[in-house]
Amino acid sequence: MKTTVLCLDDEPIVTRSLSFLLEKDYNVVTANSPEDAIEQIKSNSDIKIVISDYLMPNMNGCDLLAKVKDIKPEIYRIILTGYADNSHLAFNFEAGVVKEIISKPWEPDELIEKLKKAELEVN
Repeated sequence: MKTTVLCLDDEPIVTRSLSFLLEKDYNVVTANSPEDAIEQIKSNSDIKIVISDYLMPNMNGCDLLAKVKDIKPEIYRIILTGYADNSHLAFNFEAGVVKEIISKPWEPDELIEKLKKAELEVN
């Protein structure tokens, strides 16, 4: 059975790209707003991994992942960021809100490697 991954980005082209890359090995669901992502997490118990963009309107990815941690702490939480300097994410990483940080544009092999690591933890 494929692991279910929720991909969240406010830019639909990014969620489509992630889906295309991951759909062979994962059951991919997408969201284009933090609010939609939270609703899906509450209603879909199959979601084991969340990949979230950092910079979005209304709520940044770290705030969203903090909510995910509160709702379902067992979900593995990955942040995507376009910032070259990830020091702004250090607190969230150290606090366990974020388990992995992936830079945009991502390297497909790096993303797959981090997802395989996540699968070992959630399955």
